Amino acid sequence: MAAFVRAPGVLAEAVDGKAALVNPEGTELITLNQVGTLVWDALAAGSPVEAQVLHRTVQDAFPAVEVAVIARDVDAFVAELQSLGLIAPA
Repeated sequence: MAAFVRAPGVLAEAVDGKAALVNPEGTELITLNQVGTLVWDALAAGSPVEAQVLHRTVQDAFPAVEVAVIARDVDAFVAELQSLGLIAPA
């Protein structure tokens, strides 16, 4: 199972429960919604976090949403964060 960590040099600030991220180059600002912020916060420990843990984190917050939908959406979001250089595979 894939595991991820935050990329070094990413600046992050939470405002009103939503995170804003600046990529390491300082060229892009990304504002996360509540779900994205949950995923970002789950990656805060510095230790690698497996995708299944990210899925469970979101499932715990939104138990009415189907597990398959959460897995698909979280995986797509993680791929986007990775493509932007904000997280890296562990």
